[in-house]
Amino acid sequence: MKDLIDKTKAIARMAGQTEYAQARLAKRFSRLNFLIAWIIIGMTASVGISHFAPYGYTDPAIAAFVALGAAALGIILRVSGITARTTGHRVAETQYSRVRRDADMLILKMRGGDLSRAEALSTVENLNTTLYDLIARTTPVSNRMLRRAGKKFDKANPEIRHTLPEMEPSDFLRAAAPNTGAGRKQ
Repeated sequence: MKDLIDKTKAIARMAGQTEYAQARLAKRFSRLNFLIAWIIIGMTASVGISHFAPYGYTDPAIAAFVALGAAALGIILRVSGITARTTGHRVAETQYSRVRRDADMLILKMRGGDLSRAEALSTVENLNTTLYDLIARTTPVSNRMLRRAGKKFDKANPEIRHTLPEMEPSDFLRAAAPNTGAGRKQ
């Protein structure tokens, strides 16, 4: 059963770090959308206010260029689909969160002995298939973003790190200390 728990931890970690990466991308695109929208509002307001200023203080050509710039930014914002990308990353974050939550529940059931090995194996296979189907459906995340999200995820969830071996106390005492090579030989 330990091998299934390790595989489930790996699934939970992959889903968790991708969830964190999708959340980070959604936040980044949301901020970019907010910034561009406020720049457009500021440019449009400055053009509108300039119409109330005396003619000697404003140049109609500058106001026209500012209005064209605001329109161009609006078109760029609309064509780039930043809002749709933000929504897509938020939906993906929710889906990865669901997979991670299912993996966490499966780990609890396996540790508690609530599932037989055959049931656990079937559930792990279904969870793995669900994760890889989700990876195929969602927008890819860069490796750099995944590494950063993985570090953040590992700090928040140290119990899921599948890279740390789980040992019985007697095996732990016989094993070498990390990075030193010390320890009794078997």
